[in-house]
Amino acid sequence: MVRPSRLFGLLAAFAACGVLCLGALAGPAAGLSDAEYREMMKDRNFAEADRALNEAWSKILKEEGLSEAGIEALKADQAEWVRKGRDAEARRYMTDDGYTALEAYTAVTGMRTDALPDLAERIFLQDRPDGPQGYYVRREDGRETSWLSVRWTDKEAGKVNVDMEANLVLGPKDVEYRYWSGGGTVRKGVLKADGEYDGQGSATFTFKGDSVQVVVSPDIAPDVDVTLDGTYVRQRLTKP
Repeated sequence: MVRPSRLFGLLAAFAACGVLCLGALAGPAAGLSDAEYREMMKDRNFAEADRALNEAWSKILKEEGLSEAGIEALKADQAEWVRKGRDAEARRYMTDDGYTALEAYTAVTGMRTDALPDLAERIFLQDRPDGPQGYYVRREDGRETSWLSVRWTDKEAGKVNVDMEANLVLGPKDVEYRYWSGGGTVRKGVLKADGEYDGQGSATFTFKGDSVQVVVSPDIAPDVDVTLDGTYVRQRLTKP
């Protein structure tokens, strides 16, 4: 566990930045000492993963159009990952898959880089709800089981792009997923669209206030026991 003085110093420097402090975020975190981090940075693969994470942050800040509140939410999420998430993810790789610490931290740094665009998109949609545009969640038995992102591609023409993901937890290491993506024109609060990829079938989205009713066609690929149908509720950005 990181010493309190070093953690508070990291977060204080992080909070003091007008934008994200890339070096602080990609540097040593809880469970990883300064010396261990410096040693890992001698490895080409880890150093490359570290650099890619920094570049991803820079790109997101330049291109995603996040508001000040959105940037603060992104910073808060990253701070939580630095504080807890990265080490927990690395430990799973070391415990479950026999990774060395170097291999595990390289892997999770790369995973974080890959996840950042989706995280920024989610925060943007929570911060900028606009008609059907937004980020929605379906819950079952109090647990989030499916997620829906809707974004205008041509607001004047009523055109949106939609991405959905759902999962079904069958066991501690047994999770099934289903994805759907497509787009089209919203007419009188309803979008009917074909999936972008083979086997995705079609879907109907009925928007009403802060909720969306989703019905997927029966010809969607039957090899996964995960449903996307149901009622999704809009999620709004909350202050960190």
